[in-house]
Amino acid sequence: MPFFACVQEVLKEHDVQDLRGGVAAKMGAGFFVRLWLASGHRLVPKRGPWEVLGATLTIRCSRPSGFQQFALQIIIQVAIACSNQGRDSAGRTHRRQVIQNEASFEGAPAEARWVRLIKSTYTDPEGVTRTWESAERQTRPKNCPIDGVGIVTILSKPSGPELLLQKQYRPPIDMVVIEVPAGLIDEGETPEECAVRELKEETGYVGVAEERSPIMYNDPGFCNTNLNMIHVRVDMTLPENQNPQPQLEENEFIECFSIPLATLYEELKRLEAEGYAIDARVGTLAEGIEFGKKLG
Repeated sequence: MPFFACVQEVLKEHDVQDLRGGVAAKMGAGFFVRLWLASGHRLVPKRGPWEVLGATLTIRCSRPSGFQQFALQIIIQVAIACSNQGRDSAGRTHRRQVIQNEASFEGAPAEARWVRLIKSTYTDPEGVTRTWESAERQTRPKNCPIDGVGIVTILSKPSGPELLLQKQYRPPIDMVVIEVPAGLIDEGETPEECAVRELKEETGYVGVAEERSPIMYNDPGFCNTNLNMIHVRVDMTLPENQNPQPQLEENEFIECFSIPLATLYEELKRLEAEGYAIDARVGTLAEGIEFGKKLG
């Protein structure tokens, strides 16, 4: 069934015959968000998260023009990201000054403990005042420069070195993702201490942190989330690493496995073909190894 037909069915069920003559404005953005999501759910009924997303967006787009403005901002940001890679037409580096950050939407749910939406007001290289909507973590400890760590763990096995990975369901994309172990940093922790703790909790392995990467930003066009990648060595001869037992929280459902570094690139392609999503950190590591092979 075409999407348009789904929309018509939903409108008919709600006894909405005509949206012209100012009726649409009176409905409010929340109505149109629910309409869009209900129609999408009818078109693809197995996509359960439609309803959850609908409830969230209905709250955050409560103003009559909120959803239209939100969609327009996304389109503008994508266009800028695609056409304006780092420098303007005169070759000047893009330097912007943030003037103000404020909550992006009124009526944000009080239970949103982990992230919030932010609207930043800044000046571009031409001195024009602009706004940018983004997400911001609320869990970063005071005076700490990072949100958390990603953990690169190499297991030394007789057959060769293998990368420790995880399979974990991620609701925002409704997929099981292939990831490296990772976690948020606690108050007073160093990145290395965080990595060793998270590795033990999520995988059961006891390791030693050996190296810290520069601070990396996951998706700076969308959010402020950042991390250090920590290289951790696991001694497979230690008794505690013979039968590792994770110490997962009640809301964590993680499956650990490992892939030989020599075949990581090919294995990720296979996993993607099987329906898994590939985390960018894992994919970038595999790309680097593959690129190194071509150079070598």
